[in-house]
Amino acid sequence: MSSCSTISSESLWTHKRRRDSHGSTKSKQAARESKVEAARQVHLENAFNHLLELGVDAWLQSFVDDSPLSLWSNTNVSTVMASLTEKGVLSDEKHWGAVRSGLDSDLPENDVYKVVETLATQVQVAAVAVNKDAKPTTALQSTPNSPAESSVYCLAKAKPDGHFTVVRRMPKVNDPEPKPQRDSTWMDRRDRGLRISRSLDDTVAIAEYKKEKSGRPENERQLLGNVAQVMYNDPRRIFSFGITIEKTSVRLWHFNRSRICVSKEFDCEKEPYALVRVLLFLSFASQQQLGFDPTVMKGEDGTEQYFRYAVGDKWYRTVGDPIDEDGAYFLIGRGVRVWAVKECDQGGKFLSEELNVLKDAWQWDDIPTERQIQEDIMRSLAQRTKISFEDARAKLAKYFLTIIADETLTSTPKKPSEAQQISFTQRPTASLPTKSRSQRTTQSVGPHGPENGQAPAPVEQQELAHHCRTNQRHVFKEMCSTYYEVCDLRVGLEVCKGYVEGISLIRVAGYVHRDISGGNCLVYEGLPKISDLEHCKRYDSVSTHDAVTVTYQFTAVDVGLGKICFPLDKADFPSRGAYLKATVNLPHHHFHFFHDLESVFWVASHHIVNSIPDDPRNIPTVDSVKAWHTTVKRYFNDTTDSILRRQRLLEKNLDELYRALQQWWTAEVTEVFYGLFEFAEVLIAQYKALQKQPQVLLTPDALDRRWPEELFTSDAYDTLISLLDEALSSLPSKVPVLQTWAVLADLEQAAAAEGRKAKRSKLAGQ
Repeated sequence: MSSCSTISSESLWTHKRRRDSHGSTKSKQAARESKVEAARQVHLENAFNHLLELGVDAWLQSFVDDSPLSLWSNTNVSTVMASLTEKGVLSDEKHWGAVRSGLDSDLPENDVYKVVETLATQVQVAAVAVNKDAKPTTALQSTPNSPAESSVYCLAKAKPDGHFTVVRRMPKVNDPEPKPQRDSTWMDRRDRGLRISRSLDDTVAIAEYKKEKSGRPENERQLLGNVAQVMYNDPRRIFSFGITIEKTSVRLWHFNRSRICVSKEFDCEKEPYALVRVLLFLSFASQQQLGFDPTVMKGEDGTEQYFRYAVGDKWYRTVGDPIDEDGAYFLIGRGVRVWAVKECDQGGKFLSEELNVLKDAWQWDDIPTERQIQEDIMRSLAQRTKISFEDARAKLAKYFLTIIADETLTSTPKKPSEAQQISFTQRPTASLPTKSRSQRTTQSVGPHGPENGQAPAPVEQQELAHHCRTNQRHVFKEMCSTYYEVCDLRVGLEVCKGYVEGISLIRVAGYVHRDISGGNCLVYEGLPKISDLEHCKRYDSVSTHDAVTVTYQFTAVDVGLGKICFPLDKADFPSRGAYLKATVNLPHHHFHFFHDLESVFWVASHHIVNSIPDDPRNIPTVDSVKAWHTTVKRYFNDTTDSILRRQRLLEKNLDELYRALQQWWTAEVTEVFYGLFEFAEVLIAQYKALQKQPQVLLTPDALDRRWPEELFTSDAYDTLISLLDEALSSLPSKVPVLQTWAVLADLEQAAAAEGRKAKRSKLAGQ
């Protein structure tokens, strides 16, 4: 078997950032198209409640810089339109009939809308005639049959009908017949010296066209999926633009991590002014105006592509592929990217050999930075336990990451006052196991988007407040591994004790973490570290963003299902009368301290069942390990069904897992697991004990009822630590393990090698 890998089992499929080239496995076209459409549906649902509509003038005012000196000012637009009229591009009535002519002649869609590229070129020429010093920064290409080049693998390759991409100026040459170079298009090189990229790295706007208005739903799905890939592909991107045309009806789009703003439709034949102005803006705006972040720079070192992030007064250069960028796959949300980095100078030269970790994310504007949250927890612990702040820091610092630099940068624009929330033309189907799908900010992503074990159901649109997001950037000193990567069962259980101790201290400080998972539980030189504190908050506080989406594989079942899952029954009371009296006012479900503790229990349980010992009781085969992998996913998956199964596990002390583990582990070791799994009974008893106590109101709103903090004692935490100690006392000094997926990968690789060997032998006539 191979040594322990550093790749999470949840990221096996993942979209690695390409340095030179990438590929994907071939599959049947029909199956692939079905998966692509599924991915588009996921993007549609992710953005469903975040679509705002503005009048055309209001949209232009909000998202197009209105400086009177700009090339796209009202005065210059009028001048450019007059020039286009003089040249016959527009009619005397300043109408543009090119699209209509194509529609009337029944040309194919690609030919009808090729005229949009022609108009963009004519607009640029007219603008340069107005201002001799003006130079286009982008060019519009019609590329309906050519997928755009991407730096990351994604199943649904971007294949826009048209896209504005950054141009690069080349020295003028006298070659009468310049030839296009590989992976690039050259436009009129002799006269204009422009190299036009086809890369998503350089794409600033996507265009989608349809000959009939009935094609609007498809336009929206394609536009949203392609723009999401633009944002996912490039860490430098703050926002992006889009244009859709159905027949002659145009809508203008602006996308960021907080919301999507679309203009009301207008007729490009009768009212070309707004289209001309947007074409001017997209042609001549600076990269920053077009959505590129000036604090993130892309560089190349040989065949390696890297990024340089500015944090405070320092620069940090990425090393290798992202540690995590799954969150950036979704357009609306935090867009989290995590990198290994080293400090560098502004030119990219390394100034240090120490590996640190950089986290870049878009948080709600009312969420403090991780440094502020750490210090707030430490301060609260000091006040509540009557110790000095330094002593509180010493107690908690060993469980937290050390922040060496942090900064809050750009914010998304505020919601325009005139904007009205609307729906997409086509409603998405439900694919995420949560009622508040629109507010989902972290998701475990599979190659086709999040998985779901339930039949699709219509999504209910919610009227949201549409708060802004701010770009928070942190650099952490410790380069940790995740809990997934622990390759010794004994070490895993030891570290798990530290997580229990850490969240117990956070409880004493009056805070709940709210997103404990195998990815947020880290290990640094054998020591536990609890990360991702952005959802951490005071238990007794009420805020706009209390509803948080957690990692479903490890969430407490109450939280995952959004209800109290272990209610009191008659057996919990001495008499029927006492039962009826206690259940007159049913308690309100809310996140509390024991939910964090349950998540730690699930993290430990997942580590046990997802690990196969080096010396298993039965020899693993491809079939047996595949079946085991399916079993593990059945309980620890991003689905509602998975959470329901874990509810049943708790009700029966995880007996099913205990019996299933016997195929890999000896009887002595499975007895150790049996003792640890008894914590399920303790958890349910704690949940039921809470329900016998009255809740208190934090605000006049009845939905803000919670159990008093003093009910959450250390007993359950101490019990879990005691059970972990008992388990550790019965285990050998070393218990090497491999994750299920790693064992399966080794077996499949060995089988493939054996197959090739047999084929060669057959060909050789042996």
